Amino acid sequence: IQYSTVAKPTSDLVGKTMEIITSLQQGDGFPEATEQVDNGVKDVDVYLLDPVVVTKANIKEVFANDPSRLALLN
Repeated sequence: IQYSTVAKPTSDLVGKTMEIITSLQQGDGFPEATEQVDNGVKDVDVYLLDPVVVTKANIKEVFANDPSRLALLN
């Protein structure tokens, strides 16, 4: 039985992507990364976004602003 899943809100992903694009367009380079991850060859800058744990108890709250996904729950 699956207890939960995780969601990364699209608006957060798009927001971070737009922040990076805007910074590059303005000639400011990449914004400061939130941390670095070792990929086995070198440390790579990453922008970590917190996932949201989705359970039966909070699913409607998590997807309240996503009508198409909420429709799948009915």
